[in-house]
Amino acid sequence: MSWTEEQTDREQLKHVSDANLIEEGGHSVLVRRSILFICIMLLIFVVWA
Repeated sequence: MSWTEEQTDREQLKHVSDANLIEEGGHSVLVRRSILFICIMLLIFVVWA
């Protein structure tokens, strides 16, 4: 298995896990993860600037 195939498999699993969180009522976990991601990105942009 090549590196790109592993990468696409991981991306597909991530999307599946996000879909499972939504279906199973894990909205709070998904929202918390999204907010954390946005905060990290903002921090990276502030440090970069």
